Amino acid sequence: VWTVIVPEETSKERLMKRNNISEEDAKRRISAQMSNAERIQRSDIIISNEWNVEETTKQVKAALQGVKNRMRMLLPDQVQLDVTADNFLSSRWTSCCQSMKVNVEMQRRWWRIIRQKYTCGGRYYHNTQHLKDMFALLQTSAVTVDRADVLAFAIFFHDVIYNATRSDNEEESAKFFQTFCVAAGSISQVDQVKLNALTCLSAHADAVLEFGLVCDDTIPGSCLQDDYDN
Repeated sequence: VWTVIVPEETSKERLMKRNNISEEDAKRRISAQMSNAERIQRSDIIISNEWNVEETTKQVKAALQGVKNRMRMLLPDQVQLDVTADNFLSSRWTSCCQSMKVNVEMQRRWWRIIRQKYTCGGRYYHNTQHLKDMFALLQTSAVTVDRADVLAFAIFFHDVIYNATRSDNEEESAKFFQTFCVAAGSISQVDQVKLNALTCLSAHADAVLEFGLVCDDTIPGSCLQDDYDN
């Protein structure tokens, strides 16, 4: 999501000049719109239109080049896989959040965050296609609807923090999930306990098996079996 913002004072002056209206009318119109803070919160890329056209153009070109650079960091076949997986995952995320009574604004905000985490450069396995594969396994598991919703959240967060040089990704992912719980404010303490355990898949293999989820290591390319054995 791209957003163009301008300081309120500059916006007021431009509005008065363009529409030939009073300062009071300009303030009233601006106050009826979404604030800059709200726009920023809902956006991935911010462009400031405070200066001249040349400066704005420079910002847009730099932001666009950044997007292109991130796309080049993905393998060619992964780009297509991520596009295919994205629609399925966004729909699943919405359904999962609705079951936990997470409000719409929070759903959208956190989906952008999670999607950005799983599509950043260097993720050649722990990516959106991996999430889709995990959901495919979940669909074949004998779990109840309520339990499936809990497992779905665990899948979304289990690899959300990933650094190939670190060994505490699962624990950091669990902490990231707790941040989401605080922000959402609608997930019960019981579900938080279940989800927190399940989020650390490699560190809590017994809990994963107890809740009926087929282990992550059944997907080709996974290297979690050594963690389970240890």
